[in-house]
Amino acid sequence: KERIVCVGIGLKSESFQELKESLFELEELVHSAGGEVVGSITQVLSQFTPATLMGSGKVEEIGEVVRESQATAVAVDHLLSGAQIRNLEDVWKVRVVDRNQVILDIFAQRAQTFEGKLQVELAQMLDQLPRMVDAWLGSLSRQGGGIGTRGPGETALEMDRRRIKERMKVIRKQLENVRGQRAQHRASRRKNRLPSFALIGYTNSGKSTLLNRLTQSQVLAKDLLFATLDPTTRKIHIPDGPPAVMTDTVGFIRKLPTNLIEAFKATLEESADADILLHVVDLSSPQMQTQVEVVNGLINEFGWNDKPIIHVFNKVDQAPFEKQFQVKAFP
Repeated sequence: KERIVCVGIGLKSESFQELKESLFELEELVHSAGGEVVGSITQVLSQFTPATLMGSGKVEEIGEVVRESQATAVAVDHLLSGAQIRNLEDVWKVRVVDRNQVILDIFAQRAQTFEGKLQVELAQMLDQLPRMVDAWLGSLSRQGGGIGTRGPGETALEMDRRRIKERMKVIRKQLENVRGQRAQHRASRRKNRLPSFALIGYTNSGKSTLLNRLTQSQVLAKDLLFATLDPTTRKIHIPDGPPAVMTDTVGFIRKLPTNLIEAFKATLEESADADILLHVVDLSSPQMQTQVEVVNGLINEFGWNDKPIIHVFNKVDQAPFEKQFQVKAFP
């Protein structure tokens, strides 16, 4: 396993409790990605430092922790620019990743279908493009150097960016074809008047387990963040009612990368087109209320707040007794 030091960075104007919860979640993400957390450090600043995000003293402190723990990488719970990553790697002499990159790495491991792999590749390119400060593989500028090469030419970095953009066009076209196929399936279900339900909620709230129980399916269900990535639709038989379909989609998380939202539009449309949303809530989680607020915020952002929503409280057997009163008072 990779040995990872996790770093939480926040401002004094922000909630320290939120900072700690977010850092704990980053540690869970690292575990889900197959890494081992060997250190955890936080810093609260009046303002971020442009070159390294954190203060110079904290950079030195983290460097000592990296050396003592023999860490192979540092994961920072904040979005980093390409220049910041390069500067921190120069000091620590290990690989530096931020929260987005950890999430994308998990998605790359979990993607099984052709569509899922395309979505992850697009999300990674959208994430990589604005960070590029050096050419890939450290290649030098292709300006000048011999007959036929003089003049401004095209730098290696510019060529790498152009190639990424060309590849992104190809992927988007392929995803549009998949999107059209999904639209045809949904139109067929509407034509046959099949009621549709979509399971939404925070990652690892138990959506896949609930899908298996309700539809007698064998979808992969694990106690990990983002164990399920590819959407799954199964038929469900409602007592004294018509047959219906239920779709399980990728879970949500705080600080959800915007490039993931763009790349997974076709997947999210499965929920957008459902007749009823089933918001699965992990009753045993200490951050239950925060997770509910995150999901509600994304529901508003996606424009799904006009749909009927049923809250399903899961993992009751693992929840403390006093949580039952929270359920009764839930709006």
